[in-house]
Amino acid sequence: MADDMPNHRRHDDPPEGGEPPHHRLADIAESAVAKVGARIVTPTLLAITIALLTLIGKQVLEGQARSDARLDVLGGNVGQLSSDVRNINTRLDERVIRQVETNTDDIRDLKKRVGQLEASVRTP
Repeated sequence: MADDMPNHRRHDDPPEGGEPPHHRLADIAESAVAKVGARIVTPTLLAITIALLTLIGKQVLEGQARSDARLDVLGGNVGQLSSDVRNINTRLDERVIRQVETNTDDIRDLKKRVGQLEASVRTP
């Protein structure tokens, strides 16, 4: 009769009076390959990854330093260019003021001549 009764046991329950069945994950965890992977491969991969990230970080910092140096040079050039433009503007302003003064003097002289010509034409 015991054989006719349904078996309500869980799959991972040990058989009556025996050892529990081996699980695949337990076998993998106990395998030599897994131990080598955990003890040698993983730390090696981590060390390589850290070394690569450090190298990349140094390269990024060096590139940033080169960019900063270029920006400093460009900033100096822009400052010099700005100073040169101010100098040119000042010289142009001075030249325009002198030209206006000269033209003003010429206009006064011309007005004076026109006045003299008009005066000589009026008096016979």
